Amino acid sequence: MPIIKKFLRGVYEHSNLFKIRNPSVTVGDNEVKEITPFRGVIQTRGSVISSDDFNEMQKNGVYFIETEYSENYGSGVDAYVIKNLESEQELFEGLKLKFVIPKTNNFDNPVVIFKNNNYSLKFNDNENLKSKSLIKDNIVNLIYTGNYFLIELITQASENTLGIAKLYSSTEAETDSDRVKEIIEKNTGNNEESGKTKWAKLFETLDHTKILTVRGLVKFLSKLLKPAGEDDYGLINYKTIKQVSPKPDLSPYQLKTNFWKYPDSSLKVVGANSENGHSYAGTEIEMFNSAGGYTGSFHTNGGRAYYKVPNRAGGGWLEIMDHIDMAARDNRMNSMDTNFNNIWNTLNNDTVRDVRLVGLITPIIAHANQATERNGYVVTGLVNGNNDHIVDLVQMRALQVRRGGNGSNWYNVPFG
Repeated sequence: MPIIKKFLRGVYEHSNLFKIRNPSVTVGDNEVKEITPFRGVIQTRGSVISSDDFNEMQKNGVYFIETEYSENYGSGVDAYVIKNLESEQELFEGLKLKFVIPKTNNFDNPVVIFKNNNYSLKFNDNENLKSKSLIKDNIVNLIYTGNYFLIELITQASENTLGIAKLYSSTEAETDSDRVKEIIEKNTGNNEESGKTKWAKLFETLDHTKILTVRGLVKFLSKLLKPAGEDDYGLINYKTIKQVSPKPDLSPYQLKTNFWKYPDSSLKVVGANSENGHSYAGTEIEMFNSAGGYTGSFHTNGGRAYYKVPNRAGGGWLEIMDHIDMAARDNRMNSMDTNFNNIWNTLNNDTVRDVRLVGLITPIIAHANQATERNGYVVTGLVNGNNDHIVDLVQMRALQVRRGGNGSNWYNVPFG
């Protein structure tokens, strides 16, 4: 079991005094004496350190060794032979070794050779090393388990691998920043050479395992982030952009806030054609006065035009009459005038045209009483046949009016 001991320093009343006396065992030499420390009062008894303690201390150390690569320990076997480790002890569990890998392993299951004995290298009990696991010039840590060496790799960091990273030197930062600056200034990063862009080729040459220090970062930024000149690329602020940017002529344009009914989200702006002066709007135009009050609308439907105003026809739509409507109206009026004139001429020239008295009858009055009222007949004469001053007969005719039938139908006038 590993033990970390605390060795105590002895504190005595007399730390440098000793008793000298003859030995208790006769050794045949009178000059041999026995020396015994005389401590006096012991305040703290010091620890006694044995060889076992020193041996355990050695076992807890880490030994940096040299190895050489060999292929002489079997076909397809990568062997790393320990060269400079001398050990008077047998290999013990927990022995820790460290070395620089002299050559990348080409095969699976590489081994370590110590005193002509082979020891497997493993990541754990169930995982052996694969080909290319040990990369040349990387540092590897080994811990002996009693059967094989557990391996702890100290690898160089990469984009996909954990490890130790190098730092960009000042010279490298200076050189690479100049290369980046040249591509940006000439704007040639996307230009292709041999099937690759300049950016891609530059990235391939950069060392991605190195870390850029603050000093190196400043070198990059000092060359890339600089004020722009008239002919040089660089940073530019908004104030400068406003100063150097061309000012567009906005005089032909109107602010949206200048439009009537601007708060209306469904507002459609009238468009105009500069070539022919035509304007374009929807099928209905609403109009407002300067106070924003509604004054009327204009509307078309492809056939007719209409308008409406709040105080006419109850605010409903009214149809607009044009010259075509006026011509049709004039034609009707002219036709009416012609008909009126015909009627007037007829009435003026023919006293009675469509009324007649026909069908003479002579009902007897005396002693017969035949001259009673008849529907559609009027009295046209009285007859006294014997001069006795008494009417004997009544003359009657039917009163008729012509209606329809192109003037051929006559009808008796009925009682009202």
